[in-house]
Amino acid sequence: MSYRIGSFNCHNMGQNASDEKISKIAHIIEQEHFDIVALQEVFCSTRHNAGLIKYNNPDKDSIIKAGTPNYPISALLSHLSMSWNAYFAAPEQARDAREGYVFLWNTKTIRLPKVQLTSGEERIFYPRIFSQYKLDKSQKQIDLIRNPLYARFVPIEQPKMEFRIINTHIRFSKDSGINTDNTDDTFLDLSAAKMRLNEFNILSRTIYPKICEKIYGEQDAGGLGSFFTVLIGDYNLNLKRKWTQAPFIPCEEFEIGEGHNGVSRVLKIYNEGLTTLKRIEEGKEEEYKNQQKYSNNYDHVTLDKNRFSEANGIKFSVKKIDAVRQYDNNDFVHYRKKISDHIPICLDFENKNK
Repeated sequence: MSYRIGSFNCHNMGQNASDEKISKIAHIIEQEHFDIVALQEVFCSTRHNAGLIKYNNPDKDSIIKAGTPNYPISALLSHLSMSWNAYFAAPEQARDAREGYVFLWNTKTIRLPKVQLTSGEERIFYPRIFSQYKLDKSQKQIDLIRNPLYARFVPIEQPKMEFRIINTHIRFSKDSGINTDNTDDTFLDLSAAKMRLNEFNILSRTIYPKICEKIYGEQDAGGLGSFFTVLIGDYNLNLKRKWTQAPFIPCEEFEIGEGHNGVSRVLKIYNEGLTTLKRIEEGKEEEYKNQQKYSNNYDHVTLDKNRFSEANGIKFSVKKIDAVRQYDNNDFVHYRKKISDHIPICLDFENKNK
């Protein structure tokens, strides 16, 4: 069975998001046949909207307007088929109480994990902001400025398998308004670049190992080989490639210790190219006609290459979606202004095991 997991920084998609922007993002999601999508930089009307959001638009031809409950997520769902669900959550530390993450999943192929309690009730494991991690003070680690959204997903056709997805948006710069009462002087000494590297180290070396080896009540250690953990999103860090500039992720492949089965866990960062658009002023498009119109490869997928191996019956690839050319007439100025300053990326995953 094959699955497609996407990631898209929607660039300030909030109450002022136009129907053009929202419908275009929905169109890309539908046309690219994603099963799960991780969205970043989504602003909901209030943090109290955190939770499950389902399709609710009886009149498919109507436009859900700003100000309605759960906008813009409700509007996004209205442009998708009825099989899509969404979950929004905002980290407590976000600079804006409404800024958060969204997971979307197609309920025809994916469901949330659930377990039957002794009381007879059914418990569903909803996505949540992941904040339970320990810092390595010897490495001068400090708390993430924006904790990730973590979710578990179960393929309907392969119910013994599980995707564990960490949706992240590493903070681009320090915010002078951040409360530093609970941090030490290390925070004040960090440059924006060092801060981003600090956050990536926590996500990859602390949070990822904890999640990928976690055994939940309804599971046993023997099933760990069927649980696939992915760190995906906007890292605001480049891999060292042509056209890119610092800050760079210093190591694209590294060990994070052994798993329950004694096999070493080797994380590798995957990226197929530049994913953020340069700012091009209207009327100056001709100046950039034969120039590179992208600037950074900030959007990445990180995973354990030993678990995601052909020896385990797994085949995968990571690529970027050429959304400007495919879905916006190759108009970089319009796309960046009206849709986003990022293009989506995706992880194509095939599990050959029955």
